[in-house]
Amino acid sequence: MTTKISEHIIAELLKDCKNNQDLLGENGLLANLHSQIIDSAIQNGICASLDNIDENEYSDYLFAKSLKLSHKQTIELKDEILSLYAKGLSQLQIQSHFRELKNIHLTANHISTLINMSMSDMELWRDRKLDPIYPIIYMDAMRILVKDNGIQKKKSVHIVLGINLEGCKEVLGLWIENYEGAKIWANILSELKNRGVRDIFIACCDNLSGLSKSINAIYPDTQVQLCMAHQKRASLACVKRKEQSQLSKDLLAIYTAPTLQSAEKRLNEMADKWQNNYPAMVKSWYHNWENLTSFYEYIPELRKVLYTTNAIESLNSGLRTVAKRDRTFGSDQIALNAMYLYLEVARKKWTMPIAYWQLILGQFKMLFDERF
Repeated sequence: MTTKISEHIIAELLKDCKNNQDLLGENGLLANLHSQIIDSAIQNGICASLDNIDENEYSDYLFAKSLKLSHKQTIELKDEILSLYAKGLSQLQIQSHFRELKNIHLTANHISTLINMSMSDMELWRDRKLDPIYPIIYMDAMRILVKDNGIQKKKSVHIVLGINLEGCKEVLGLWIENYEGAKIWANILSELKNRGVRDIFIACCDNLSGLSKSINAIYPDTQVQLCMAHQKRASLACVKRKEQSQLSKDLLAIYTAPTLQSAEKRLNEMADKWQNNYPAMVKSWYHNWENLTSFYEYIPELRKVLYTTNAIESLNSGLRTVAKRDRTFGSDQIALNAMYLYLEVARKKWTMPIAYWQLILGQFKMLFDERF
C-alpha cells in the first residue's frame, strides 16, 4: 500500500525547519520522524509481527532507541563494533572499550545481536558471482575447534585467496569441512567454476595427496605451484631446534637462486649436508622438485609472489587471531561469520595491486594471450 501524506501535514512538519541540518541532521526531522513512527506503530499493534518489517531496519531502530543515538550515530557505532570484533576483541573487551573511551554502555545482547545480523551478509558474500579469470590463487586450510551437536570437534577451514586481473587480493570463499582432502578441494573448485571462474593460470597449494589432479580435473590448463612455505615448514619440523636456523638458510639459498640450474646446484649441496641425518626430509625435496620450481619459468617479480606466499600467510595469521579469541565456535555458521567479519576489515585495506603488477600482468598476457 502506498500512503500519500497530505500537504497540510507536510507543511506542519516542515514549519520549524530552517535549513538542511534541521531536516537531515543527526537530530533533524527525518531521523526523529523515522523513530517516532515505528515506535507509535509498535505501540498500536501495527507492527506486532516482525514479518512485515525489514529485520535490519527494525534492529537498527531498537539499537538506536536503547542507546539514545541518532540513526547516523547508530550506523557508525555498528561499524566500529564489528570492526573491533573482527580484529579479535572479545565481547567483554568491546564493552570495556566503549564504556571507558566513549561512555557508551553496551550490553552483551547489543553486541551479539549485531554479530548475528551480519550472517545474512556473509551468506550473500559466499554466494556472490566471481570474476571469470584469476591469474593466481592460493589454496590453504587451517584447523579450528567447533561444537557439532554439542560435541567439540576439530574441523578444517578451507580458504581460497585470489589475485584478480587488477592485481588486488580477493578471498573467493571460506568452507568448513571435517577434514582437508583432495575431493573436498575438487568440490570447492567446482563451486568456483559455477560462480563464474572460467580460468586460473597458477594455483599455489601444499603437497596434499591427489590435490594437483583435483585442480587439473576442474581447470586442466592451470599450472600447480607447490607452496614453498609449506615445504620449508615441513622440512624445519624434521630437524632439531638448534639446527633449524642453519637449515633455513640452506633452503633460502635454494628458492632464491637466480636460475633453475643454480637452484639444482644448491639443492644438491643441501642434500650432501643433511642427507645422513635426515634422509626423508631431503627425499621430499627431490620428490616435489618439479612442482616446487615451476615458478622459474617466470620473471623474478612473479617468482617472488609465488614462492613467498606472504599474502596467504598474513591472511591466515589474522584468521587464527579470531580462532584464538573464540577458542571453540558454537557452530560452523558462527565460525564462518566471525572469519567473514575479519575479511571485511582486511578487504578495505586491499585497495592497491601487488608489487610490480603491470610487469607481471604483461608476462601473463605474453604467455596466456589466448586465455584472456
